[in-house]
Amino acid sequence: MRRKDLDQWLWQVGLELQQQGHEGPVGSARLAQGAGWQPRVDVLAGKGGILIKVELAGVSEDDLKLTYDTQENILIVRGTRRENERLTESLRPHILEIPHGEFERRIAIPTARLVPTTIEAALDHGLLIVWGRQAEPETIAESSPIRRRVVLIQRIEREL
Repeated sequence: MRRKDLDQWLWQVGLELQQQGHEGPVGSARLAQGAGWQPRVDVLAGKGGILIKVELAGVSEDDLKLTYDTQENILIVRGTRRENERLTESLRPHILEIPHGEFERRIAIPTARLVPTTIEAALDHGLLIVWGRQAEPETIAESSPIRRRVVLIQRIEREL
């Protein structure tokens, strides 16, 4: 086997081992269905609403899908972190800690349900920032698309 072929094979084995390592239970975290890894999250609640931060460094907005399940009161973040093969094609792996591939994270909203039309999201330096207002019980509607805005972060800072 040529050196380049061996390096590529080793890289692939490393990625597969990495995925398998992330599929095992970690603390009380629930496994994503059909996804290889779960991003870390922070969920903060205040009188104005809910702020959710999802660690998504290296994930493109085009590779990201957000859904709010009004029945379960869960925010679902799905997507793919793609490997930049141009950067790694001629390199040998030594440490592989960053998960790549598909992911899914189901985030339970800890307080009152959110008003779907108020949920907004933005990517900011590798963090997905999601903001939504809490609903009064009679104002809960079916799910709607989540708006993406860059100005969201500035508005959240004013409201907190």
